[in-house]
Amino acid sequence: LRGVGRRAPPSKYHVTLHFLGGWPSMPDEVIERCRAAAASVDAGAFHLAVDHAGSFAASRVGWLAPSGNSGLDAL
Repeated sequence: LRGVGRRAPPSKYHVTLHFLGGWPSMPDEVIERCRAAAASVDAGAFHLAVDHAGSFAASRVGWLAPSGNSGLDAL
């Protein structure tokens, strides 16, 4: 649906690095393991070219994504 919707504020932007699944309620153990993994990341700055767009029509959500190899691959 081109032209329908509204722009989200930058405070709502996020990058999904790894989908954790459709938990009804995320177990505390999974949350703690994710926090530990995130705390161990030591990565420098990189260029990210976002060049693909799509949507989840049923939920009226749009998405943007990079193609090919990018700095995200190192994460």
